[in-house]
Amino acid sequence: MYVQRGVTARLLALLVCGAGCTAVPTTADWDDDPVCDANTPPEIGNLVLNSAFFPEQLAWGLCASFQWIDPGRDAAGNVGSDPPNLVGGMYSSEFQGVVTISSWLSEDYVDPTAAGGSLQVNMNGEGLVVDPEDIAAWLPLNGEPLPDLSQCPDLNGNGIAELTDCIGGYEMAFALRIRDRCDAPSEDLTGRYVLGTGRRVEAEGLTGCEEVQGPAEQ
Repeated sequence: MYVQRGVTARLLALLVCGAGCTAVPTTADWDDDPVCDANTPPEIGNLVLNSAFFPEQLAWGLCASFQWIDPGRDAAGNVGSDPPNLVGGMYSSEFQGVVTISSWLSEDYVDPTAAGGSLQVNMNGEGLVVDPEDIAAWLPLNGEPLPDLSQCPDLNGNGIAELTDCIGGYEMAFALRIRDRCDAPSEDLTGRYVLGTGRRVEAEGLTGCEEVQGPAEQ
């Protein structure tokens, strides 16, 4: 009984404080927009990936591009009738072994009035930097010619012996998606990509990631 009385006393003290004490400041902004009640999630597809090595920075650059529609389609394939609302949403991704950064979708990235478009994301940094010891055997010194690269696998299939054939080959699993302002996510785009294999497209004729930006170009 003593323990129960002690707990009750503390609870009453908290209730009294809650009624008379100054409220704790908060930055929470609960989104109860009625528009979100009938919201249809966005949809993404037509993925393009590309990679390039930048010898001066000893780092890879990775580029991902995809197309989106908002609203997306329901299970029956019908496009939703609600207005597009990607601005205020977010892009996020995971590439195995690479530190990626999520980005809020602003009017700099998507047209707030458009029901579709494309998004291109360039990645550099941790996980894409090559250890100097791993590349020392393949880099020329003081103007010397490149060593024989012909024994390296032709990763991009272009028939040319290149530095990237010798230092590439890392295979990464990936997943990426967007969500709209109502926190409704698209389906994930997933797969595997090998650094150094060049531009890979989900379907012929797609645009995006024709060039890969290096670390200094970000």
